[in-house]
Amino acid sequence: MKCKYCGKELNNTATICDGCGAKVESVGINNEVKTEIIYNYPKNNNTGLKAIIVILLLIIIGGVGFGVWYFNSNQEEKNETEEKSKKEEKKEETPKENTIIIDKYEVVLPSSFSYYSYDNNNYIQNDECVITYLKYNYTYGQMLNNKETIINEFKAKGFNVTSYEAKNIDGYDCILVTGDMNDIEYGYLFTDIKNETPIYFVISSSTLGDFNQAWFNYAVQLVKNVK
Repeated sequence: MKCKYCGKELNNTATICDGCGAKVESVGINNEVKTEIIYNYPKNNNTGLKAIIVILLLIIIGGVGFGVWYFNSNQEEKNETEEKSKKEEKKEETPKENTIIIDKYEVVLPSSFSYYSYDNNNYIQNDECVITYLKYNYTYGQMLNNKETIINEFKAKGFNVTSYEAKNIDGYDCILVTGDMNDIEYGYLFTDIKNETPIYFVISSSTLGDFNQAWFNYAVQLVKNVK
């Protein structure tokens, strides 16, 4: 008999075709040969391998994610430390503000000035002049309208008035009074802090030399630094 699939001549008792490997069965009355191809597919043993690969991938992804988080966390901490260090350095470089009290107000001293108190008087001093500040009983308007009265008060205390003038310095209405006492020149600046508290500044040379009217600007600067 012949193999139905490949046509090879087979022994009548053969059960497997030598040519193609098909199974041979003899059935029926006419000894009709029936062949059946049997394919031996390998069993699927990849399930465990796939699971292992998935687990490894998850571990790798988790490790990468943790590494990125750890790096970013350390970088943020490093940046915060650097920023803090820069702030501290900047703070050390910046001169510490000296704050004094004029009446009920805090006043930041300009960096060139120092402050000290002596015999219950408050003094502000730099290399050029000394400024003493005191609260006064007259407002700017009263100083303006009572010029002669106030000049006479100065004279009664032994102060020789050489000038008495109203000025506006950097937006502040002021009365400037200059003169001398015991051959020492002084200047007085009368103004209001925030139009609420009349004060005056006694200004003299730190070396008791010639008086300079430009020093009035220092006193106005103090008023501008009121908090």
